[in-house]
Amino acid sequence: MRLLLILSCLALLPLQALAHAQLRGSDPAEGVVVTEAPAAIVLEFNEAVAPLVLRHIGPDGTATDLEGTAENATITVAPPADLGDGTHLLSWRVVSDDGHPVGGTLTFHVGAPSATPPTPAELAAGAARFGAALRAVLTVALVVAVGAAVFAAFVAPAQAGPALARIAMFAAGATIPVGGLLTGVQGLDMLSLAPGALLTMQPWQAGLSAPITLTVVLAAGAAVLAALSLRSGGTSARKVLALSALGFASLSFAVSGHAAVAPPRVVALPAVTLHAAALIFWMGSLAPLLLALRGPEPDPVLRRFSSIAVPTVAVLILSGMTLTWLQAGSPAALLGSSYGVVLGLKLALVTVLLALGARNRLVLTPALAAGETTATPRLQRAIRAEIVLGLAILVLASAFRLTPPPRALIEPAEPLYAHIHTAAAMADIRLTPGRAGPVEVMLGFQTGDFAELVPQEVEVVFAQPAAGIEPIRLTALQGGDGLWHAGPVTLPRPGDWDVTLRLLITDFERVTLTDTLTLPD
Repeated sequence: MRLLLILSCLALLPLQALAHAQLRGSDPAEGVVVTEAPAAIVLEFNEAVAPLVLRHIGPDGTATDLEGTAENATITVAPPADLGDGTHLLSWRVVSDDGHPVGGTLTFHVGAPSATPPTPAELAAGAARFGAALRAVLTVALVVAVGAAVFAAFVAPAQAGPALARIAMFAAGATIPVGGLLTGVQGLDMLSLAPGALLTMQPWQAGLSAPITLTVVLAAGAAVLAALSLRSGGTSARKVLALSALGFASLSFAVSGHAAVAPPRVVALPAVTLHAAALIFWMGSLAPLLLALRGPEPDPVLRRFSSIAVPTVAVLILSGMTLTWLQAGSPAALLGSSYGVVLGLKLALVTVLLALGARNRLVLTPALAAGETTATPRLQRAIRAEIVLGLAILVLASAFRLTPPPRALIEPAEPLYAHIHTAAAMADIRLTPGRAGPVEVMLGFQTGDFAELVPQEVEVVFAQPAAGIEPIRLTALQGGDGLWHAGPVTLPRPGDWDVTLRLLITDFERVTLTDTLTLPD
């Protein structure tokens, strides 16, 4: 009898050793939506624990290590002070008195769940917009500098005064720092990094490997040539330098961007180059033309400008129509896309600009030549309006960076499938959608020899140790379709996720299946 009692006690010892700490509850509760950010996050365990890792992952995907206070089986965590609306994750890892570490992830929502997945791409949500803004600034600077050089060389050589030179030189000088910063921001966008990463080499290295680098180099070369042209004293040298600057600037638009890679490239590249050349001359001549109206003989300048502007506008329209045809995909796709909206606004402004230009040439220029006293101020007002419209058009053109053309639109993410096959059991896994963010989990089971398998219970566990995300546990429920469903669950980062399926087959039999799923960006 005494021997039996000793053996019974020994048999119970392993049970005590395997009794790891378990999370019994939390405040906020798992998956709850709260109206206000909690002042503290409380985790309740079944036994005394001490925190090892407490990491908060916010709606923007940023991770912050936190401090926690342990009191027996309760851990109280002070969240970041700036908890905003959206989905928040607390990835925790604790150790119990027996020395066994366990971990998990608590998910709660402030205000409402995040409208978009909290992926690393959100860290650079502003990078694309910032890049588009920088591209707009670079384009304006290039148009002003090169346009002034071409105007001074071919339209009004005698009237290239100091005011025009100062404006053009300032614009030329701005292209290099703006272009350099654009390279780094392009790297942020490529790698989905936060703006603070600009202080490291990673985004700069990525940006330097992108086509935008060639755009920046050509733009900087065009700016230097434009500055040399404006400072040149010889007429022939000025014209050669101005044409070279126009060529470099036009090519800078053709070596990167959606239009530059539209098939067939043998048509797209010349169309982009010609469109950019016509744009630079027309838009870049407006400010010099306004200054020329203050000179002693504006009428000859207007006539020389018109003789070049008319064929230039024709090239602009034809090349623009060609690019629209290449990018549209189909009229229906164009009308239903953001690209079509931006294009429609741009075309509306261009139409107004063309109407103003036609009025200037057909009405105001003859009135100026006839000596009408009101012709000059009316023409000046019209050119100022053209300058404002031109700036708006350039900004809209830069917005194309944020709106992929219909031909390049990507279909919504397809579900991600995986199959786990062992001698004991098989599982088919489907995540919908198959990318980082909120996903639905669907499971189907069979035995190792392809017979029907209906578990009593199914637990799904996702973890990404490399990113410091502790296990996210779900209980799957059997649906009327014969499959098991879980979620939605937020998998906040792309990359490799460890997935573990724990199946309770009978009261005495459990099966564990493991695999690694790779979620794309």
